[in-house]
Amino acid sequence: MEEFAEEDWMLALLRCELHTLVHAFRKDVNDPERTSFPAIHFGHYYQLYTGKNFGGTLQNFNCKTLEELTRLVPDMCQHTVEMDDFALRREKTALLQDYDLVLPAHDDADMEVCKFIQDTEDARQMRTDRLDAGDENAALTFTYKGANVRGGQVTRTGVAQGGAVGQESFKRPIPNAQQYNDFQAKRSRGGNFQAQNASSGRR
Repeated sequence: MEEFAEEDWMLALLRCELHTLVHAFRKDVNDPERTSFPAIHFGHYYQLYTGKNFGGTLQNFNCKTLEELTRLVPDMCQHTVEMDDFALRREKTALLQDYDLVLPAHDDADMEVCKFIQDTEDARQMRTDRLDAGDENAALTFTYKGANVRGGQVTRTGVAQGGAVGQESFKRPIPNAQQYNDFQAKRSRGGNFQAQNASSGRR
């Protein structure tokens, strides 16, 4: 991963968040008839489970909608997993309506974090090959914005505040493993509490 740019670490983190969020919701709600939630409610659950503002995440990735965001990591959601980069570009109609369920592409709730890194590396290599072949449309449309200092605290604008990013943080021990473990700890300590919170957000 020596050639990873900050944008690649952002994408690895995004993969981890999308996968873990829906599976955490499933476990907390513990209802076979509620396997996920509508796309229109994604911002609510994103805030609930990550503590981060979804609007800020969209802005960091230069996206306006959840669908645009998922197109950056098409291997993570059912509505994009079967589509390659060229198919995604050709498809102009909406792939995710407001009341469509946000479903993960992988059923394994305990996927290793290194899998998200490897998927990001595979995508990076493919993107690099296409750029080298002259496909300018393969370039990412967002950039990591560096660090800001606010009130004596350093915040990273490439991702939401409070989430460690960058190559250094992924080495403790691997990308955003702490956040992934936090989800697991919350579910084992207080699954009922989270389920109540998730149910209260039912719309």
